[in-house]
Formats: sequence, structure tokens, C-alpha cells
Amino acid sequence: MLCDRPVTLTVEQIVHVRGVADKWVQAGLSTRRCDRPRAEASVRFAYRSAGLDEPQHIVWMDSPPVECSPRQSSRARLRLRRSRITCGR
Repeated sequence: MLCDRPVTLTVEQIVHVRGVADKWVQAGLSTRRCDRPRAEASVRFAYRSAGLDEPQHIVWMDSPPVECSPRQSSRARLRLRRSRITCGR
């Protein structure tokens, strides 16, 4: 818990918090393609910042439900295997 006492927000603060929450909900529900190079750079930066080795491969899926499909998961594994071959690994 960040605070051990009740916190009272102003109306303006509540409106701001709701706006930020709505923005993140919309981002989470979006079906638009992301900027993959920028996203991959951000993932690598996050790993480095945490003192971890960067991931060797980042596997992209069309959507989270697609990953649940065994057929699609097999395709992703095959793409990863092929990328290792073409990368010389």
C-alpha cells in the first residue's frame, strides 16, 4: 500500500484519472497495428534497464486470441525456427 491514510481527490484529479484510464483501456482494446520496430526497441530497453539480457527473438502474433489457437502457435514456432536458421543460429 502506498499510503496508510485515506486520500481525497479533487474533481479535477478524478476527471484526469478517468481520462488516463480510458486512454489505456482504448490502447488495450485497439486492433490497430503497432509500430513494431519501436515496440521491439522498447522491450529491449526495458530488459536492459532491469539488468537482464535482451531477448534474442521477439515473436509477433496477430492478436492474443490467435496465440490460443494450437494451429497458430505451431506456425509461430515454425517461424521462430526458420528465423534461427536464417540468422545462422
